[in-house]
Amino acid sequence: MSQATIILLVEDNLIDFHLIYEMLTQLGDSRVEILHADTLADGTQQVNTHRVDLVLLDLNLPDSDGLDTFIKMRQAAPHAPVVVLSGVDSSELALQAVQNGAQDYLIKGKLNADLLMRSLRHAIERQRWEKRVRETEARYQNIFNGIRDAILVEDLNGHVLDANESACRMYGYTREQILQMTAGQLAPPEAFQEFDRLMQEIEATDHTMVEAPNLRASGEIFYAEITIQKDSLGEQPVLLIMVRDVSERRRTEQAYRNLVENSLQELYIFQNRRVVYANPAAVQNSGYTLEELRALSPDEVRANVHPEDRARVAHNAEARMGGQNVPKLDEIRLLTKDGRTRWVASLAVLGEYDGQPAIQTAQFDITERKQVEESLRHRLAVESLISQLSTQFINASHDQMDAQIDTALQALGEFAGVDRCYLDIFNEDRTEIVKVYEWCAPGIQPMQDTFVGQSLKDLKWSMDTLHRFEPVYVPNLSDLPPEADGERQYWDTDQLTSILLLPVAFKNTLSGYVGFSNVSKPKEWDDADISMLRMLGDMLMNALQRQRADTDLRRAQEHNRLLLESIQTPVLAVDDHFHVQYCNEAFTRLFGLNPAELTDRSLLVYAQEIQHSIFFKAIDEAIHTGAAQTTEGWLNQRYYQVWVYPNPTGALSIAEDLTERKQAQEELEQARYDLHQMMASVNDALWSGTVDKDGRLIYRYLSPVIETITGVAYEALRADSRIIRPRIHPDDRDWVFQRFAELNAGQRKKSTMEFRLLNDDGSITWVRDSQTAQVMPDGRLRLDAVVSDITEQVEARQQLQKRLELEALISHITTRFINVTTHSLKDQAQFALEATGRFADVERCYWVTFNPGGDTIQDVQEWLAAGIQPRRDRLIGLSLDTFSWAMKELRSEGILSVDRLENLPPGSQHRKSPVAGAGRAVHFGHCPGILRSNGGVLGPQSRTNLPPLG
Repeated sequence: MSQATIILLVEDNLIDFHLIYEMLTQLGDSRVEILHADTLADGTQQVNTHRVDLVLLDLNLPDSDGLDTFIKMRQAAPHAPVVVLSGVDSSELALQAVQNGAQDYLIKGKLNADLLMRSLRHAIERQRWEKRVRETEARYQNIFNGIRDAILVEDLNGHVLDANESACRMYGYTREQILQMTAGQLAPPEAFQEFDRLMQEIEATDHTMVEAPNLRASGEIFYAEITIQKDSLGEQPVLLIMVRDVSERRRTEQAYRNLVENSLQELYIFQNRRVVYANPAAVQNSGYTLEELRALSPDEVRANVHPEDRARVAHNAEARMGGQNVPKLDEIRLLTKDGRTRWVASLAVLGEYDGQPAIQTAQFDITERKQVEESLRHRLAVESLISQLSTQFINASHDQMDAQIDTALQALGEFAGVDRCYLDIFNEDRTEIVKVYEWCAPGIQPMQDTFVGQSLKDLKWSMDTLHRFEPVYVPNLSDLPPEADGERQYWDTDQLTSILLLPVAFKNTLSGYVGFSNVSKPKEWDDADISMLRMLGDMLMNALQRQRADTDLRRAQEHNRLLLESIQTPVLAVDDHFHVQYCNEAFTRLFGLNPAELTDRSLLVYAQEIQHSIFFKAIDEAIHTGAAQTTEGWLNQRYYQVWVYPNPTGALSIAEDLTERKQAQEELEQARYDLHQMMASVNDALWSGTVDKDGRLIYRYLSPVIETITGVAYEALRADSRIIRPRIHPDDRDWVFQRFAELNAGQRKKSTMEFRLLNDDGSITWVRDSQTAQVMPDGRLRLDAVVSDITEQVEARQQLQKRLELEALISHITTRFINVTTHSLKDQAQFALEATGRFADVERCYWVTFNPGGDTIQDVQEWLAAGIQPRRDRLIGLSLDTFSWAMKELRSEGILSVDRLENLPPGSQHRKSPVAGAGRAVHFGHCPGILRSNGGVLGPQSRTNLPPLG
């Protein structure tokens, strides 16, 4: 059941009240309830105490008049519709009332029941509609302010009409501040460069979206994604602007973009078989610009793949776009803009780009790796060829050498893929070709007969190059330089397209060349191939030289045989089974054998003398090791030195009689041994030398033990005697130099000096240098000396002297204490402290006594060096717990010595105690026996490092 409508009639005129009341009751609506008030105060009270659905308000009341009456009622009942009743027909007053929120303005004299009821119904409905509007606005406002994106409402001039809370937070202003601003204050100046274009786009489409910089109240610039929608607010056209802060996204995108743009990998995105993106690495390596890559048609993109890989790449791309499972990683060849071939390892995956399927690829350039692999395969093949040919040459006999060279040229030509391969040999003065070995591919005319006897004078350009041991490489004869006219005419007759000549040498002398030439098509060579082929050329020349050497050897063997027969040196040649191939008469005489019996017979069947001789042992070693052997030994009461030289068939041995030399050498060695034994037992260093014109000592002899004594390297000192000078102690340097000068000037014949040398570790070595001078027949001064390390002697003397002084001091102090009286005890103690302090060269020496309980310092007596502050008053009364670690050490060890305060152990406390003060070094001495009662400590103290206590 619906509620009744409650109407409050505020009217002070009873006639008007009854008239209006009658009009309301004539409606016959029992759901209307009427309340009455005759003053504004009564009316406002009733709206505060009752539910009122509508107010009929007379403006002229006893307690209020005019428009002010309406305003006060409106304030009291803001949600109830108010219909104004007035006896005055004033359009101006009616307009003001409506503008201030009145639902209607009724003239009492023109009022009837129908008009009144219609006005009341319209007022109630308008109020309900306004309530729904307010609720809708409230929900809108909640939504408006709840959106995380900033929302601005601006007029077409850029003035901000409204802004949600997110906008205030995003820009850093209050709502009141932002409503006083324009769009120009919310963005940096550069953001308005696109303003005209954006407005044109909005005019054309009513909306646009842009990503642009914005400006916070703090001055910080941030990027935002801005969506602008043209709308209207009533009849006023406005712009509805949504702003989304994309700073973080842009930072992430920028980081990824930097990664992509700076990546050494080549990154591509293909869409519809075209390039839609390529990073700088891809652009650089392709040889195209980015615009050129994007402009390539699908066929042009396909053409940039090597023909041998093109079909496979296209098939994989189509299959990948179709969702098929194909290998992601592939190694393919690409063609650059200038036609170069590049190998890449390509990783391709299916993805999206701008919302459409796309193939994304990451490529690594592996050209260098592929070239290395190909070079390695090629090198292995060449090395295999070299090994094969080398083996054949090694096993070839003298008579097979020519045929073997022809076989090698064929193998080289076929391997290199040339039309002609040849070896041309020069005469000794290198003016013409005297011998030619040649191989020709099928269908190629041989030129061997044409080359033999060819003069080299007309080939000056190529010969100059070969003489520098550089290859003559002409990939295309049209590239010959002008100075190669002779070569152009000579090679044109052969109809050559390219040529390569490699110098071959024997014993660093140009002996010919290995040639590779093409007739059918040009041939290109790389440096590695040329280097390997030069090795093969040298191998061919070595084989020829070996053939020559074999011929020369056969001639020389006969000559040598005659020569060996005439010398008195024993000579023996055997094969690897010890069969005698040759021996001269001197060898047979040595063993008393007949030459005819030895030839072609094995040494193993002969007398024990040969088998066990130095000859046999050296020959056996040379044959088995392949290395030359040299040995010495006695044979038949004579001393021989034997040389054995292995050769491919056996070994050759030669002996020389060294009996007299051996005897002299043994006598010399014995003398050297005796001298060595004598010097090994001496700890002193001996030296002997002369003084040059500049006064510098030049050693003739120097004992190696000098390095141990002086710390100077033996070889360095022997090379320059002056390097010892900086090591002489500064206090000794002048008088040592003076003594040397006196010896040099002849003022002294002998001199014994004791001085100090400075070691690298800062220590000192005392040495005694006893020198004797004499003038040699040539007028030069010769010095002979013995250098001894006397450090231990000097230190012993010093310690003895110190000990004697200490004992004298103790004796003196003891004598004074024997007859001491009580009243003079302190004076004697003070004397003892001063004498001890001065003897020990310290700054403070003190006597500390403890109380009877042994836990507190009772008294302190101290002696101080000049300028040292006393510490007696600070020490008296101190608890011994302050020095717990020190007292523990004193009780257990009897003496405590600390050379530096920083060396105190971590467990000790009060490192800077009153006893230590500012001193850097402290020594404590414990007086035994007294510590049990009111004991004490006696301690010298110094700010410098103390010497060791004796």
